[in-house]
Amino acid sequence: MSHSFTASRLHPLRLELLESREVFSITPFAGAGAGLVGNYFSDANLANLALTRTDPTVSFNWGNGSPAAGMPADNFSVRWTGRVQAQFSETYTFFASSDEGVRLWVDGRLLVDQWANSI
Repeated sequence: MSHSFTASRLHPLRLELLESREVFSITPFAGAGAGLVGNYFSDANLANLALTRTDPTVSFNWGNGSPAAGMPADNFSVRWTGRVQAQFSETYTFFASSDEGVRLWVDGRLLVDQWANSI
């Protein structure tokens, strides 16, 4: 899904992921921010918060493992929140790959809605 950005403006972003085994990535340019806040849940419903950390980039391939110590390898979910800043004023395209589900909001607008909770 594509979204037009204005350079130098901070755009609110929310990304939710349901137990991804595949490579998942948002490729950033070198900006001034520290990353996105990741809330990691030990269930598929984004309800049982197990861990909060700042992830400098969102690019993971957990394979058969868990996303962090103390987290299950199955039936987990993650919600990243923060703001993104475009390098140029133009249209950007977001790509996401997940075996269970993914949702992406930018500027309060739902751009990707592929939530497939099969549990």
